[in-house]
Amino acid sequence: MPTELDSQSAYRGIDRRMVALTRLLLASSALLIIFIDPTEPDRLVGETYVLLIFYTFYSLYIFLADWFDGPLPSLIRLHPWWIDTAFYLVLISLSSGTSSIFFFFFFFAVLTAAFARGFQTGLAVTGVSALGFWIVAVLATPPNTEFDLSRYLLRSLSLLVLGYMMSIWGGHESRSRRRLEVLRQIGLVSNPRFGIDRTFNLNLELIRNFYRADACLIVSRDAESGLLEVRNWTKASGQNDCSELLKDNTALGQLLTSLPDELAALFEKRGSFSPFRDASSTFDCVMNRFVDMDTGPVEAIAGAFQTVSLLTIPIFYRNQFRGRFFVYSTSSNVFDKSDIHFLKQAIDHFIAIAENIRLVDQMASDAAEEERKRIARDIHDSIIQPYIGLQIGIGALSDVVDYNDQDSLDYEIKRRVDKLKEMADQGIEDLRGYVHGLSFKPGKATALFESLQRFAHKFSESTGITVELDCPANLSIGDRLAAELFQIVAEALSNVRRHTSSDTALVWLRLVGENLVVAVQNRTNSAPADDFVPKSIAERSESLGGMVAVTQNEGSATVTVSIPL
Repeated sequence: MPTELDSQSAYRGIDRRMVALTRLLLASSALLIIFIDPTEPDRLVGETYVLLIFYTFYSLYIFLADWFDGPLPSLIRLHPWWIDTAFYLVLISLSSGTSSIFFFFFFFAVLTAAFARGFQTGLAVTGVSALGFWIVAVLATPPNTEFDLSRYLLRSLSLLVLGYMMSIWGGHESRSRRRLEVLRQIGLVSNPRFGIDRTFNLNLELIRNFYRADACLIVSRDAESGLLEVRNWTKASGQNDCSELLKDNTALGQLLTSLPDELAALFEKRGSFSPFRDASSTFDCVMNRFVDMDTGPVEAIAGAFQTVSLLTIPIFYRNQFRGRFFVYSTSSNVFDKSDIHFLKQAIDHFIAIAENIRLVDQMASDAAEEERKRIARDIHDSIIQPYIGLQIGIGALSDVVDYNDQDSLDYEIKRRVDKLKEMADQGIEDLRGYVHGLSFKPGKATALFESLQRFAHKFSESTGITVELDCPANLSIGDRLAAELFQIVAEALSNVRRHTSSDTALVWLRLVGENLVVAVQNRTNSAPADDFVPKSIAERSESLGGMVAVTQNEGSATVTVSIPL
């Protein structure tokens, strides 16, 4: 997810190479300065030179690794500011204590921590640096040197004050950047081909992960039943459906709808030993201002969820109330007042996209239903009626044959006519079944497994190639994606028939993490050409945002298609 720490670096909003170059310049400049002016450091000169040379080479190593995108140890990649702080404390202990020229290096560590990880990390580095300076400066001041109390206090206070300001600015910049990334991701993960349910789940997980919360919950009114539709998405939800219908008169239904439609609210429960009371804020989304209102309902909701931090936002679309969004966590200090404005903006952005997807899905469903009815009428008028005429004609011919003698020729004619009549009867029944299936709108479940089973059976009968199907029968995906997968499997099996001498094919279909993977394997005596990729399958997969890979083992070849969900 975009809100988690990037796996390649600890820096999200600042240039890694710029930071590495600045560290290298600081280290090399300090080494050059003490070489030009030997009066500083005034003791343990050799040890100071060794440590500075080592720090310079350490900075050069990080710079080269970042410049050429090389690997770095996880400690250096994820927590470089703590290593820098440790170096600076040791340098101060080797030099003049309170008067050490290396004191100002602490600001570099605070800056990188605050702008890379935010307020809390920047403040932590500030506190450790100030405390370390207090201790090390006192212990490291030479015994024959007068302790400079004014400089000691001034440097400590300036580090705390300036470090706190840097942490606030860095935290604000980092949080704004992460919020923009969430808004960008909402548009990226919302895709009509995955359906409205999958879109809701992806965006709920996106927001839950942004706050590192326990769960997100959306309450809306189901258009068909009129009941409350509750989507509760937790970290453990995975691929499972998280929605259920709830009556208004139930205890939970009344609790979730107890807040006024226009009200957004924030609740933070303080600890038992905290000197502060529970914090509550209410925001009128219509008047666009904070208001003083009874926070009893939101406290009751937080109590029902057994949570410490709770934020709820009303959902409006085209100035009409559509439902309510909740995000809650058992951790404290998760939300602040600015999160009300951000979450309202994020939900408004997401709901507009979701409504467009719902409209596209409804239009596609209506068009498909009309197409099914048209096909049913065409089949009835163009195919079934001629078959009925054929059936009547064959029946009449069979009756005529019944009056002939038992001559062997006549008997053979009658046998074949009866066979034709049986085939016509079966054809009519099959076509009536097709018409019946086309005339009624299917449910939400996708019959991909049954469709693949029927196709595999017919393919095996027609070609003599045995098709083994390994696909979960309860796999639930959108109709349009299922249709694309069916075409991919059909094309892959067709390639097996046309381009190999294999008598067996295996079709494997699974959800693997966040990807839908389908693989078609066949036995072959000759390997395909180098870098062979089926063109039509590759084009269809790329249109779905997926990729195709062809792997060859001894006696088999496998075409694997991976489609991100």
